[in-house]
Amino acid sequence: MPDNQNQTGGWKESPAKTGARLLDADDQVLSKGEIVLYRDEKKALFYPHDLAQLDTIQIRAKTLLLTDTNESLGIREIADCDEEIDHRVHWHLKLS
Repeated sequence: MPDNQNQTGGWKESPAKTGARLLDADDQVLSKGEIVLYRDEKKALFYPHDLAQLDTIQIRAKTLLLTDTNESLGIREIADCDEEIDHRVHWHLKLS
């Protein structure tokens, strides 16, 4: 496997995960977790820490809030992933 690919389907993982929240249009928290952010590709892997329902998140989530820096990023799409990385459920986010 090339150095820039891994089991995430070709997404090169950034050095560290950071705390994040998924917010709705009214800035209400829908889910808390951590992300691996790929800024250049405008995408992220979100690892939820709660039991949020993906179908609700896909409909209502509008903003990804990075809790360490208080930076907000718009969400274009959220998709489930059938692979478990490190045996953890995660979702793929496309950012605007």
